[in-house]
Amino acid sequence: VRLDLLRTPYNVTVVKDGEAHTTGRSNRLGQYVDVFRNRHPSYESEHRHFLDCVEKGIEPKVTVDDGVQLVSTISEVIASFEGKPQAFSTPDKTVAILKVGEDVAEAVQKSVDMLGGLNVKNDGTVVVKPNLCHPKNLENMVTTDLRILEAVLKMAKRKTRNVTVVESNSMDGTAEKKAFGTGAIDVIRKCDAEFFNLNRDDFEEHDVNGLELKIPKTVVEADFLINLPKLKTCVRSSLLLSGAMKNVFGLLPDKKSRFHKRLAEVLVYLNRTVRQDIIIVDGIVGMEGLGPMQGTPVNLNLLISGRNPVTVDAACCHIMGFNPYAAKALWLAHRQGMGELDLKKIHVLGESVESVRRPFRPSDLTTKEVASALKTELRLRYGK
Repeated sequence: VRLDLLRTPYNVTVVKDGEAHTTGRSNRLGQYVDVFRNRHPSYESEHRHFLDCVEKGIEPKVTVDDGVQLVSTISEVIASFEGKPQAFSTPDKTVAILKVGEDVAEAVQKSVDMLGGLNVKNDGTVVVKPNLCHPKNLENMVTTDLRILEAVLKMAKRKTRNVTVVESNSMDGTAEKKAFGTGAIDVIRKCDAEFFNLNRDDFEEHDVNGLELKIPKTVVEADFLINLPKLKTCVRSSLLLSGAMKNVFGLLPDKKSRFHKRLAEVLVYLNRTVRQDIIIVDGIVGMEGLGPMQGTPVNLNLLISGRNPVTVDAACCHIMGFNPYAAKALWLAHRQGMGELDLKKIHVLGESVESVRRPFRPSDLTTKEVASALKTELRLRYGK
């Protein structure tokens, strides 16, 4: 059963034994144009109700979340017909939310303990992926806080000698340039760990519907992968936020811009293929506005941790005041049974989402946001 409520809201397609039969209006273009003429069968009713709320002061009977829940329900019904795993069958729905005081290492240790510990086998290979997207960590809002990186490296080194921090080249510089510029290399050396540029690695080739991905073997063959993303908004409309799923994108040694048009699809594939054993999102200082590079800082003093990138990112969305169902990458992953988006179904440890929620300004191209982004970009390039 196929439904597309946006483009062809009057049509239902049933596929049986390879044959498709569509019932409804045949004029697809006319149905699509109805969306922009405010004649969509759902939108028209909602618009009239909204006007009644504004003009007549009546109580709202429908919300955006109601619409999202409708689409979610339809998706689960379709998945059931197709025999696919349903979204709520994800194995790990636990997320730990901790407030961070002066002792960051203590908060990191507590976060890991709440999730059952760092289950690294003796002398296993541990790969740590921080967010090192730029050589400058302006106002501590761009890259992973080095105190978190140091705490994680020390914990891993107590388990094994084989700990490697990885990053790849990007338009903002080589992995080495970013590691030296942020000071991450000093922390890595202090903890007697290794640093490796994934652009120098051997790789496995993966085909994603005609798009070739090169996934480094160091990542694929690791016994334990630790993901340390930064809590930021993302100007890519298919994402909303730059979190756990997006940080894995930094593992690719390719020129990343060529994936941007199909970024949501690529992220879903990567996060299904690359196992992440623990995720600790740096929410000490986040970024709102035109993230993930040119935004403005948000002092949250939080760590958001878990073992499932989709569920962790969903929790981050709820904290940031975003609807995770509106993020295409999360929605696609959720439909494939990779993680949970519904806050009521996520097992939250530590602080409640409601107690720490702080709405972030999204990545809207308003005059104010663009002016702020230009200032941030100039500081990244020429200032401190």
